[in-house]
Amino acid sequence: MVSDIPGAFLHVDIEDNVHMLLEGTVAEMIIKIDPTIYRKHIWYNKHGKPMLYVQLKKVLYETLQAASIFWKLLSETLQEWGFILNPYDKFVQKESNVQ
Repeated sequence: MVSDIPGAFLHVDIEDNVHMLLEGTVAEMIIKIDPTIYRKHIWYNKHGKPMLYVQLKKVLYETLQAASIFWKLLSETLQEWGFILNPYDKFVQKESNVQ
């Protein structure tokens, strides 16, 4: 069976300190969200493009780390619900009451 979990990565906290550089329009949009917080951290490169460094609190979709961290969370949650890891393929789980 294949399933999609909408907003899956919004539930996963990041394990390391990961910083990201936002440039141009994205940096300007972040400032508009809360100028009192972000305006003092904006800087401009030599071409006048706004730049803003941020630290991630949640995993970012399509990063190398995201899939691994999400699988860990999903696997742990399924085991709490009574599923058992398949000893031959850790990415396959079955219900514990199924023989």
